Amino acid sequence: VIDFKYLNDRGDIVQRSHPFEGILPNMERRYRETESNAVREELSKYLAHQACPSCHGTRLREEARHVFIGKVNLPEVVELSIGDCMAFFRQLTLTGQKAQIAEKVLKEIQDRLSFLVNVGLNYLNLSRSAETLSGGEAQRVKLSKELSKRDTGKTLYILDEPTTGLHFHDIQQLLNVLHRLRDKGNTVIIIEHNLDVIKTADWLIDLGPEGGSGGGQIIATGTPEDVAATKASHTGHFLAPLLPAPKRSTTKKATAKARPKAA
Repeated sequence: VIDFKYLNDRGDIVQRSHPFEGILPNMERRYRETESNAVREELSKYLAHQACPSCHGTRLREEARHVFIGKVNLPEVVELSIGDCMAFFRQLTLTGQKAQIAEKVLKEIQDRLSFLVNVGLNYLNLSRSAETLSGGEAQRVKLSKELSKRDTGKTLYILDEPTTGLHFHDIQQLLNVLHRLRDKGNTVIIIEHNLDVIKTADWLIDLGPEGGSGGGQIIATGTPEDVAATKASHTGHFLAPLLPAPKRSTTKKATAKARPKAA
């Protein structure tokens, strides 16, 4: 309890006592209860991670730490990158009753890992904390979850710069996934600055003319070719060299000649 003194409207000194939960409990509660990413990101600056002395950061009970898959225990599997983990389970050979028991489980594990690989997350390991993921990585994790569900062809996907930090090869993998979603009848909306993504879009909405407070206007809409042909579009200026040159017809147009009328 903290005592507060303040002046009221009449100029009298008033003293009140109010409970205060404390700085650390207050920050912990706000971090736990907030729905704002900005608040959580700000409060996370004051957090420090320390490995548990009992499980050594594996977050597994002692019994679980002594479960082996082949010759590898669970903590070692979790520390593998997603790409290496998928290769491990593909090469895993079980026989007899073990193979029968693990058949459906292994298929589910491989399917889920392949979804993560397909959206360019093969470099992450399974022990990675969700709080340390970038915005693009978190979006791709959510996208992989959607891919694991039954596709109805009626879903609207909205992604904000999902290619941030990706190698070109991984960008192409992600684009293949997004194109498959579109081909199945879904709608995919992407906020993106990467020209390799922009040039493959079916329809573009170019906002500008500048960034931040200097933008907000619709400069051009249409196909990538339409935007590239718009002189006022900065995006179109850089996009044009990446688009295939328009094909020119080599067929000569026939010209009609007037025939003299017979006398």
